[in-house]
Amino acid sequence: MYQHDQSKTTVPHFELHEGDAPPDTCRNEIELTQALAGVKAETCADARGMLRKWAFRYTNCGAYVEFESDSIVVGSIVEGVEEQTVPIKLHWPFPLEAYTEALRKTEEEAQTIWDRTHGCLCCAGEGQWDPANTPVAPDCPCCHGKGVAV
Repeated sequence: MYQHDQSKTTVPHFELHEGDAPPDTCRNEIELTQALAGVKAETCADARGMLRKWAFRYTNCGAYVEFESDSIVVGSIVEGVEEQTVPIKLHWPFPLEAYTEALRKTEEEAQTIWDRTHGCLCCAGEGQWDPANTPVAPDCPCCHGKGVAV
């Protein structure tokens, strides 16, 4: 996933005071891009775009990130079945490790759903294949335990 040393980094929380910019200015998102990759976004749209792109691109499950005024939500929709992972909401401020752990848990749950539903014809055995309900067989000689897109 990300190459950044995350051992002691936390995402700063900015207390806004009267006269400051409104809370939707994405300060937290901009700081998160800086903490993750050393890249400081210039705008809200840039920060949110980077975080969405990185979550999707650098996870096997194509995770998504949604933004709310006081939090972000991480999750994934599993291709080929009408299932998604349980969304994980992180309220600002949170440590960087919480974000990367949310991505890890999302990937793990998406993989579990995939393994439960994406077995190939060989995984199922003769006459038993159900396109959205065949578990992946870890020792399958056809798909090598990876399953198939439904």
